[in-house]
This record gives sequence, C-alpha cells and structure tokens, in this order.
Amino acid sequence: VDSRKSRIEGNINFKNIFGKAHQRFYMDGDFSQINSSYDNLVTMLPNVLGKKLPVELKTLGNFWMEGSTQLTATAIDAALNLKSEIGRVQSVFSMTNIDFIDKATYTGNVVFENFEVGTFLNRTDLGKVSMDVNVVGKGFTEKYLNTQLKGVVRKIDYNKYTYNNVTVNGNFKLPYYKGQISVHDPNLEMDFDGLLDLSAKVNKYDF
Repeated sequence: VDSRKSRIEGNINFKNIFGKAHQRFYMDGDFSQINSSYDNLVTMLPNVLGKKLPVELKTLGNFWMEGSTQLTATAIDAALNLKSEIGRVQSVFSMTNIDFIDKATYTGNVVFENFEVGTFLNRTDLGKVSMDVNVVGKGFTEKYLNTQLKGVVRKIDYNKYTYNNVTVNGNFKLPYYKGQISVHDPNLEMDFDGLLDLSAKVNKYDF
C-alpha cells in the first residue's frame, strides 16, 4: 500500500528492471488484487508501465483487478478480471508493440458487463455495453482503432436506445463498421451485411 492508498497484492518476479539497453526487461505477476487508478500505477511503477498503458485507461477511474500478467518492454500476455467506475471487464489477451501503445496490436477475448464504452472512446452516441467478443486488431483511439470483432453483444446503448441480442462478425475502424450484424431486439429484427458509417448524425448504410 502506498501513500495514495493504492494496493498491490500477489507474487511478482522482475528481471532486469534496472537493466541496460541490451538487457531484456521481464515481469511475471500473479495478482490476488490490485486497487488503484491509471495515474497511481504509472506513478508507482514509472519504469515498468511508463508509456505502456493507453491514456484511455484513465477513464476507468479507481479500479479493482485480479489476474496474471507477463510483461516485456514490447509485449504483454494477460488474463484479467477488472471492476471499475465505468463497468466490469474480463479478458484473456496478448498484445505486442506496446512501446507505441496507440498502435499496439492485440488478440484475445473480451467480456464487458455494463461497460461505459462511450466514456472510454469519448463518444456521446454510445453508452453502456454488455458483450462477449473475440478481437484481433490494433489501436485504442479513434485515429488508430482497427479491429476485427466476432461475438455476441447482449445489449448496447446507441443514440439513446438500448439494443438487445446483437451478433457481430466484421471489422470496426472508426467511424466505419464493415461486416455482418444480426439483431433480434423486441423492436428490431435485422440481418445486415455491408458498410455502416457512424460519422454522420443520420447513419449511412451500404448493403
């Protein structure tokens, strides 16, 4: 526990944490709990995390997390369970190119529970989402985000309406989604295969 009341509990092994440029850094962590925030973690472990965490994680606020992580200077493998101020996330993933985190590439499975994706992506048209999807892509910001999505969106708030039972299989590169969408909502039955433009006030579709 540090002066900012962040808490890290678990078994952590470091290699070459203060090593020279030619010595490869490595961390293997098995965490029973982490209570902290983005700013606090970066302050506590500047040489380890430094510029390796996307600044979008600030939107999580204070969070609690458990899981395992293997970290090098350029890659991370992790299995995490996280509860934050904007929702819950469970994920098993691998990520590379984290030394330029905005263009980091990743693959894995992500489960959101009432996660405020609009807050995370800074988009007012999006609200909370609950989903279980497999992802392969890169980037976290609107400029670089380019991700293949396949899975089920149980519910998502979009333009002040909550859609239920949505299946997706396509590519998401803001402001476009290209691929398949099946919706089985009480107010909408739809099977879509084409291009969706989310940039305009009125969405544009190309079937």
